[in-house]
Amino acid sequence: VAIGMFAASDFAAAMLAPFGLAALAALVQGATCLLDIAVGIAVLARFRSGPMLVVQVLIVLGYSAAFTVAAPALWLEPLGPLVKNAAFLGLAALVAAVEDDR
Repeated sequence: VAIGMFAASDFAAAMLAPFGLAALAALVQGATCLLDIAVGIAVLARFRSGPMLVVQVLIVLGYSAAFTVAAPALWLEPLGPLVKNAAFLGLAALVAAVEDDR
């Protein structure tokens, strides 16, 4: 995520173009990266980890839905930029299930 924050925003502009937000690509890219980092740190620090896991799942679902609308071909990419989200959702469910046991 930190690398994505400093990467060129051409990809972000292309993904935001269908929503009419291409001009805000750098701002949206930086803000979403910071959001991911903040929620990840909160989960690692066990700060309200249950609600933070829900927030992480909602973020991933939001990204997946937006990218599916903007570029559905990403589901067919060999490295699976969207397919990996399904694995993440499964892992988040597992963490949520065992959270009380830790």
